[in-house]
Amino acid sequence: MRKNKSQHKKVNTEEVRILSELEELLEKLGVELKYEKGGFKGGLCRVEDKEFFYLNKILTFEQKVSLITAQLRGMELEDVYLKPKISEMLEN
Repeated sequence: MRKNKSQHKKVNTEEVRILSELEELLEKLGVELKYEKGGFKGGLCRVEDKEFFYLNKILTFEQKVSLITAQLRGMELEDVYLKPKISEMLEN
């Protein structure tokens, strides 16, 4: 049975905005974000002097945000502007 367009999950614009802001924050910190498929969730890795953050593209929004915020909590953020919602997420 084929799904029609109305049966697809609707895009939550707030979720898209939050994830986009977290992606921008990683970029400001010099971390390149890569979405890949595989048998992993994600995490930070360093290759020589470059940092990468890999995320499994099939994870849910909540899983992606959880992995990124967990990593960001351990990083130096004093010199980076944090939007209020992102700052709140990192404090919790």
